[in-house]
Amino acid sequence: MVISDVLFSQALRKYPQFWGLNNERISWKKNGKILADELTVTTNTTITVEDVCLKHNRIRESLVRLNKKPKEKRRTRLVAYLWYAIELGLQHAANRISNDILEYKKYLSQSS
Repeated sequence: MVISDVLFSQALRKYPQFWGLNNERISWKKNGKILADELTVTTNTTITVEDVCLKHNRIRESLVRLNKKPKEKRRTRLVAYLWYAIELGLQHAANRISNDILEYKKYLSQSS
């Protein structure tokens, strides 16, 4: 199931127990239904706990990878997760996402 990054980010932000700060373990079986149910209502599509868990793990891995390779020139699609990179203490990833946002705004202002 494809879940919009913007919708997932907004829902995830409401539930700090799913952030996994300080390498804290996330109990998806116990609490994952909360997030899955909210996304199901928001998207009007059935979202399972497995969908949510997979999306979360992919996003987190992508942020960690981005943090380890701050000099890479490729644009990131993780703009919706700037707040999460900051919460996780991934400073290089947060800087990279911020720079992408600024470059995009600059591009928009030049094209109008």
